Amino acid sequence: MVHGDGEWEESESTREDVKMSSTVSSERLVNHVDTMFAKLKEDMDRIAAIYGNGTFFARNFETYDAEVHELGKLSEVEARAQLQRYALRCHVSEREKEQLHKRNRELSDALEVLRIHILRSQSNVLDQARRVAKQATDGLIEVQQSSSKEIMKWKQKHALSLAQSNTLQNQLQQTTAQLETKREELKEANKNLDMLRFERDSLQNHSDQRDQRLER
Repeated sequence: MVHGDGEWEESESTREDVKMSSTVSSERLVNHVDTMFAKLKEDMDRIAAIYGNGTFFARNFETYDAEVHELGKLSEVEARAQLQRYALRCHVSEREKEQLHKRNRELSDALEVLRIHILRSQSNVLDQARRVAKQATDGLIEVQQSSSKEIMKWKQKHALSLAQSNTLQNQLQQTTAQLETKREELKEANKNLDMLRFERDSLQNHSDQRDQRLER
């Protein structure tokens, strides 16, 4: 970190980078937030070093009188030097406080950009999910319509096949009835033929007997 007039210039440029388009990748935003937290930790560590180094004004006095009593034990030169160091630390603490506020604002800006980016990413994911769902639904509807057409064709073919089967069955029944009639007619004809043969044989026997009588 650069101290003096040029202090926080890099942080200001970084802050401007954070405020740019939300098309910044999530990884870059996360890295920036991590950097902000790291710098904030450095500031806190530095302040802790200033007030936690065991010097006089880092001590905890229960009362103001106790602090004045401790100052009274010092010589004038030591007390003046201690007060100067204390005043310097107060000045430094004010600067540190301002820097911490600035760092906190930067961190808040970075978190806000990250939040917006996450919300937009979620919105994009939802939009994409809706598109995929619509495509899937349209595909299912198309398949359903195609299946309905195929089922209708199959039903028509089945009805035609059933009609043809019924026609063939009727024809078969008619043919069977005709064959049965022919069979009965043939049976009757065979019976008549047998009777004719019987009569023929009878006549033949009668003729043979007559011829035999005549020969005698």
